[in-house]
This record gives sequence, structure tokens and C-alpha cells, in this order.
Amino acid sequence: MTQTFVHWALPSQPVQVMLPEGQVVDGYEETARGLTPFVMADVRSPGVPAWMRGVPTFAATNLRTYVRHRNGRDGL
Repeated sequence: MTQTFVHWALPSQPVQVMLPEGQVVDGYEETARGLTPFVMADVRSPGVPAWMRGVPTFAATNLRTYVRHRNGRDGL
């Protein structure tokens, strides 16, 4: 699997209002960042045998931002 990280700066405040209570944007210079294109291959549901083909290979893009919980734990 090949993965590329492309980061565009977004103002933190519009992202912050969409986060659950207790989480804050963990950005850079008051911006939130993270657009991640990747390819999904051989995808199948948990428990399905490998010989059963799942969803065909496809390209996908995630818009991610890094967050930090008030307890200090970080996440996406």
C-alpha cells in the first residue's frame, strides 16, 4: 500500500466547533492540517476468509486533523 500525506492549512476555529467536547485541535500556528490520499486493496469484513474477494481495489482520501483530549491523549 502506498500512502501520501498532503497537508493544507485550515483555520483551527471552524474545525474546533465540530469536535466533541473535551478535544482541541492539535495544529500548527492556529491551523488544522491533513489530507491523506491512499489506495485500499483486498478489503473484506472481519471474519471473512481471505479466499473470498471483498470490495475491489479503490482510491480514497481522508480529511484528518490531529486532536488532543483534555487528559493529554492525542488522536486523529
